[in-house]
Amino acid sequence: MYRIYWDSSAVGGLHDDEFAEQSEALFEAVKSGQVLGIVSPILEAEISLAPPEVQATLSVIRRNGIVLAPSDAATHLQEKYMEAAVLSPKWADDALHVAYATLADADFIVSWNFKHLVNSDRIRNFNRVNRQQGLRDVVILTPRDAAGILRADDEDREEI
Repeated sequence: MYRIYWDSSAVGGLHDDEFAEQSEALFEAVKSGQVLGIVSPILEAEISLAPPEVQATLSVIRRNGIVLAPSDAATHLQEKYMEAAVLSPKWADDALHVAYATLADADFIVSWNFKHLVNSDRIRNFNRVNRQQGLRDVVILTPRDAAGILRADDEDREEI
């Protein structure tokens, strides 16, 4: 079972005309128990300011996943990302998302944030820091691409 960390853009994307259709298959996989959603304290804080329908979506992911506790280790890893200038201080919360996902052994992070997360240069730099810290690489995908992986896995199982 895949462990998928959701950032706030992925949760909110379910209610955005541009991303809703592309996000729905992954959300359905969480609802059905096909994948395990991972929710962090920073995600909960960000979504607490969102419209009620987005908060309700997060509640579904929480019920069908795991909720991480606040973590000094995540804050420490976030600081390492910031020291390495992976992101500017203005975007420190995005680095904290990656830190929580990394430490939770997420198979991947889902996000619609192309500037700070779903970005090959940033991913490479996050992973450089992770390797320096003796941690595994992080994979960051759009919900559409993550759902594609799930579909491909289902098709492979059907062929067996």
